[in-house]
Amino acid sequence: MTVNYCGQGSENTMTIFFKKTIKLLSVIASFFFVLPVLADDYGLDTARSASGLPTGSGSTASDSIAMGAGNILGAVLAFLGVIFLLMMIYGGILWMTVPANEKGVKKAKSIIAAAVVGLIIVLSAFAITAFLGDTIAK
Repeated sequence: MTVNYCGQGSENTMTIFFKKTIKLLSVIASFFFVLPVLADDYGLDTARSASGLPTGSGSTASDSIAMGAGNILGAVLAFLGVIFLLMMIYGGILWMTVPANEKGVKKAKSIIAAAVVGLIIVLSAFAITAFLGDTIAK
């Protein structure tokens, strides 16, 4: 089993390559062909009404404003989470692909540090908002 530097190997090497490729493709395909989950009614509505929690009907205007603000805040946090992930990926790729100069590594580190600081600021703002919202609501 010899492999030359042109990428051409013996038939045994190619067979191993195709077996690994087929295994990888079957694992990837399994994510696309999952069976649907069948949900069932477990009596959650009955439990909610017995506990005295508000249901979806009969809500007041302040409840709908609070729900709308909560939905908007959740969407903004999800968007900022995606931005954090993209910045981390960009900084990591930049760090891995930069030549061995100090300037490129320093730039990649600063991008990653800025992403982490931004995440800390966003999570702190969310914690403060959630605390104040709970305090004001009571």
